[in-house]
Amino acid sequence: MRIAELNKFTVAITANILTEETYEYPNFSEIKAEYYSLETIEKIVTSLEQTGSKVILIDSGDKAADLSTKIEKHQPEIDLVLNIAEGIYGSDSRHSLVPAILDRLGIPYTGSSAESHALVADKFKSREALTDSCVLNPRFQRLSDLSQLLENNFPFPVIVKPTLEGGSIGITQANLVYDRKELQALAADLIQRYHQPVIVEVFLSGKEHHVGIVGNLVLPVISVDLAKLKGIPLVRDQEAKGYDTPFFMPKQEFDDHYLSLVVQSISAFVRLGLKDYCRMDFRDNANRTPYFIEANSLAGLHPTKSNLPRAAECAGISYGDLINAIVHTAAQRHLQSGIFTKFEIAHITQRFDKMMSSVHAFSSSEEHGYKVLKPRKYSSTVTRHGFRKGDYDEKKL
Repeated sequence: MRIAELNKFTVAITANILTEETYEYPNFSEIKAEYYSLETIEKIVTSLEQTGSKVILIDSGDKAADLSTKIEKHQPEIDLVLNIAEGIYGSDSRHSLVPAILDRLGIPYTGSSAESHALVADKFKSREALTDSCVLNPRFQRLSDLSQLLENNFPFPVIVKPTLEGGSIGITQANLVYDRKELQALAADLIQRYHQPVIVEVFLSGKEHHVGIVGNLVLPVISVDLAKLKGIPLVRDQEAKGYDTPFFMPKQEFDDHYLSLVVQSISAFVRLGLKDYCRMDFRDNANRTPYFIEANSLAGLHPTKSNLPRAAECAGISYGDLINAIVHTAAQRHLQSGIFTKFEIAHITQRFDKMMSSVHAFSSSEEHGYKVLKPRKYSSTVTRHGFRKGDYDEKKL
């Protein structure tokens, strides 16, 4: 066990950080969602420092060799890495890059393993991994090249996506197609442009739902009705994601629909081997049955635009407490490594315990050891996330 400077627990943040150089990338408009602004990074740093930790910042947008050297340079003083790095754009399994380096160096970190990140990043393989579970997949098929044909009885309309991209990269309203001719043209364009297979999925026309998990806590479900967004988009592409409202709670009671979202989320979290935190995305079909869309093993942490902080705020969890909860969950998991002790993370545990004393779970809602948190009532008419007073009321839960 090393002796940290001034006995402070040291957290290193690995992140892709927006710089002047980043803005000049030819494909910046597509990949910008995979980078964190300095403003967001500063909020994360402040959250950790207010808890009592020392913080080191490591920009992870470099070449793999340079990034490994950077991390090794700081290794003697690092207790734990808060990994929010998307990796190097254009590299295979880029989300796995930082975890793979940290595993090689024996440095504990937050979030999922390199293997789980790679599985989740592949939309086809992750769906295959869930086929014999309670998670509901829409019908899907992978097309690796133009010689492949869609199954004869595959129903239209369908949505077509690059198999290995995240952050809605490669997805616009035009990705919703209605016949085989349109499909062939779009698939050819995406395969050529992104140099990877595409996945074709039956289009689901209902509301979208986002379920956040932090440790054993299932955060309140955040839903969006695309029909209420500007221009009534059918696909939630990067433009539609830029609209702030209307976000709302799907139900004011823990009904069968809510339970299905929770059970599917927990099952997918376990089956995909995810750790510490994530966000699960679902969409209803015409009969209001929620189907799994994707898992986000590196859920966004923008304080006001990302759905995980939105969900945390719904539960009465501040942004700082959310960051601390992620670090606490990982630290507890890594305790057995002997790199640090319970005493060294006591300040993190104390803040987490204080947070837990102020949140509330649905009665009889513990699923496989997970606590399903209630949304809290807001006193203001509109919060910074666009939740409106009256959308949900704690008294009705």
